[in-house]
Amino acid sequence: MKTYVVVGGGLGGAKAVEELRDLDGEARIVLIDGEELLPYERPPLSKEYLLGEKKLDEFTPLSAGWFTDNQVEARVGIFATDLDAGQQIVHLSDGTSIHYDGLVLATGSRPRTVNLPGVARQGVQVLRTLAESDQLKSVLESGEPLVIYGGGWIGLEVAAAARTRDVPVTVIVREDKVLRQLGDEIGDRFLAMHRDHGVVFELNATIASIDGDGDSGPVTGVTLGDGRKVDASHVLIAVGADPRVELASAAGLDIDDGVLVDDTLVTSDPHIVAVGDIANAQNTWVGDRIRVQHWAAALKMPGVAARTLVGDDAHYDDPPYFYTDQYDLGMEFRGLIPDGARLVQRGGDDEYIAFWLRDDGVLRAAMNVNVWDQGDAIEEILTSAKPVDPDKLADPNVPLGEVSAG
Repeated sequence: MKTYVVVGGGLGGAKAVEELRDLDGEARIVLIDGEELLPYERPPLSKEYLLGEKKLDEFTPLSAGWFTDNQVEARVGIFATDLDAGQQIVHLSDGTSIHYDGLVLATGSRPRTVNLPGVARQGVQVLRTLAESDQLKSVLESGEPLVIYGGGWIGLEVAAAARTRDVPVTVIVREDKVLRQLGDEIGDRFLAMHRDHGVVFELNATIASIDGDGDSGPVTGVTLGDGRKVDASHVLIAVGADPRVELASAAGLDIDDGVLVDDTLVTSDPHIVAVGDIANAQNTWVGDRIRVQHWAAALKMPGVAARTLVGDDAHYDDPPYFYTDQYDLGMEFRGLIPDGARLVQRGGDDEYIAFWLRDDGVLRAAMNVNVWDQGDAIEEILTSAKPVDPDKLADPNVPLGEVSAG
């Protein structure tokens, strides 16, 4: 009987044990989860859970009953402290160790911190765990002003949730744009939307210090790099995240902005696969390596990784995907925007699809905003790699299945 060990307590870990059990009904399967909770999804922490619209069990993919019924061991509250790849042994924080035949690394990422005076004050936090979302919930309930350092997806989602609860919000961004990866035009639309909802933005700005009473008193505000003061009782640091690669490094795996894996998700060790935030994967659709820190990677990669471990032929070649919900806007994004891409829009300001075309007319990225019935058609165009007619693409009266340039 083989033993499979999965290290990680997010969606990637949950899907990995689920897929492994489906593929091998006899194996011993062990999940190592450092939190005192069964694996849960992260996106609701900055959206529905933060607003009290969704409960934990609604985004916990596998119940305690599932683990019991499927004879999968869930070792919660226990960390993997070391990995001996030569002996195929994982060492755990409770002093035990497990020998594995196949190992899934789904260790995720950790929010970046900043080295600022006052960063250790009460009221300063990052957002990655349920407990940290609960901290932010208390801020939304108090109504006291919030400063967010960072204009990425997490920062803007929290800003939207806070303004929904009428919390004063100031977002401090080190660049002159938000969501620069979407291009200036689309990024400016998100910026305008948040300003319309009362969010104050300080662009091209930095935080010089997080202020409060004495050296360790609670937060009372921040001082910007130019000396201006912003009142706040709470500060969220949302300046990105880094992959947790300590175990992979201890095992001597190849690492470069994450754990290097091929399109079967196997690492430089044939007994170890990596999924989710840490996986810097060769992707045939992308045509290069890519590391995607979004929900869809944690959802889809484990199926490929599990099949690889049991000896099946499987490859990860999906276009990158992510989504967001902010105020009344819901959005799905697929693909990668190439340099110099042509932007084509179908629809108006409130409900539209944005397309990004390569010079040869091939669609490489698309974003549907408040449009929910075109996902499959968009996916088909993206994966076909065939040129499209920009005029047909922009015309809502032309079905997406008929936009070919041929």
